[in-house]
Amino acid sequence: MNISVVIPTYKRPDLLARLLKSISLQTLLPNEVIVIDDCSGMESEYSAVIKEFDSIFEKLIFESLKQNSGAPTARNLGISKAKGDWVALVDDDDEWLPSKLEKQAELINKSNDPQLGFVYTWTEAKGQAGQESYTSKVSHKGDSVSALLNTNYIMSASVLIKRQALQDVSGFKESLPSCQDWDTWIRIALAGYHFDLVEEVLTIYHRHGGESIGLSPKAKLGYKLLLEAFWLKIITKTSPINWLKKALLYIKVVREIKNG
Repeated sequence: MNISVVIPTYKRPDLLARLLKSISLQTLLPNEVIVIDDCSGMESEYSAVIKEFDSIFEKLIFESLKQNSGAPTARNLGISKAKGDWVALVDDDDEWLPSKLEKQAELINKSNDPQLGFVYTWTEAKGQAGQESYTSKVSHKGDSVSALLNTNYIMSASVLIKRQALQDVSGFKESLPSCQDWDTWIRIALAGYHFDLVEEVLTIYHRHGGESIGLSPKAKLGYKLLLEAFWLKIITKTSPINWLKKALLYIKVVREIKNG
C-alpha cells in the first residue's frame, strides 16, 4: 500500500519542523508528504524547514495557497495532489509516535473487510496554558454511523483514510465554519465505509491555551449547521436519549448565537 501524508500549516514553521521530525522517525515511512501552507507569507522560514527534510522523504511537496482560506481548503488541495491509495491527515502542531503508520498499515493489510476505509488510533491530548491533558481511548469498529452521530471521538491527527473514500464524499466541506472533521467522518461512514483502529496511543494532539474552540461563535455555528444537516440520520440511527440531548444542545446553541 502507498501512503500520502497531508499537512495544512499556517504561520507555524517551527511546529511543522517538529511534526516532520516525528514523521521522519516512523518505522514505516510514507511514500509522500504534502504540505499546504495557508498563505502564511513566511516563504523563507518554510523553505528552510522543507530543505531540512527534503532528503529524508521519498517525496516532499510544498505549496502555498494564494489567499488565506482555512485548513479544510488546504487539506482538500493536499488530498487532490495525493497519489497514495491511503491518506494520513495531521495538523502542523501535532505529532506521531514512531510505529503509528506501520501499525495502521499492518491492520489494513491483515483486514478481511472489503469495506474498510478508515483507520484511527488512540491519542494523547496534551494541554497547554491551563487546559487539561487527557487520553482518548474510544473504540468503535465496522459500521460506525451511529457512534459518530452521537459524538466525535476521533482525533484528526490519528487518521489514515482510503483516498477513494475522501474522493467519494468530496473531501472536507469548506463552507462549514467548524466541525469539518466530524462532518467528514460522518459522511464517510454514511457512504458505506467501515472504520477500524489500532488500540494504542500513537498520536499526540497538542491543545492550545485560551478560549476553548467549543465556546467560540464560529464553533457554535458549525455545530448548529452539522446538527441540521444530519438531524434525520440522528433520529433514525441513534437512541431517543441522544435525540433529546442533541435537541437541547441545539436549542442552547441557537439561543447563544442569537444573543451574540
